[in-house]
Amino acid sequence: WVGRTCYKSEDGIQEGSAEKFVAGLIKRGHEAILEHDSITVKFVVDRGISHEIVRHRLASFAQESTRYCNYNGKKFGGEILISLPSKFYELINKWSVDNPEILDMDLEKQLSFLRKNDDGWKSYESALKKSEKEYLKLVGEFGWKPEDARGVLNLDLKTEFMMCCYVETWKFFLYRRCDKHAHPHIQKIAKELKEDMK
Repeated sequence: WVGRTCYKSEDGIQEGSAEKFVAGLIKRGHEAILEHDSITVKFVVDRGISHEIVRHRLASFAQESTRYCNYNGKKFGGEILISLPSKFYELINKWSVDNPEILDMDLEKQLSFLRKNDDGWKSYESALKKSEKEYLKLVGEFGWKPEDARGVLNLDLKTEFMMCCYVETWKFFLYRRCDKHAHPHIQKIAKELKEDMK
């Protein structure tokens, strides 16, 4: 409707006519019409990555709340979920040079391998476990509200959020986040999203 208003060609709207019409607009460079449409995407990432993404302007966000979500409750199984950091994949690739079988292992076996062979990963997991233990203790044993206990949570805490913006804003988002200087995790997500949007 929006594009056809410009040409007063609403009578041309038929089943399947939108794709051809929009393709014609893009071909002629009349992309301002696309600003009247928005796309909403659900992300499942870590809190650190979400903090980078929500910096994009001209977008609306709705994010899982650490203030209201009680990870000690039944809904969350009384545990903290993390989103594997890009360092995990970097380490797997590093170790696969001398241990190519690691690439064929399932996730649990890869994690077990790193626990046995990589001191940095052991330290990282230890910090995650301590964070989880203290959060669950604060909420469960001491009766703290999730909004007060969340301060001990790790930035790799898994979070879900929705991002809604116009097509032009998505184009800018993908331009910035597919760039080689973007965080490796965001690059991976943005490149997959770009293919989906194509």
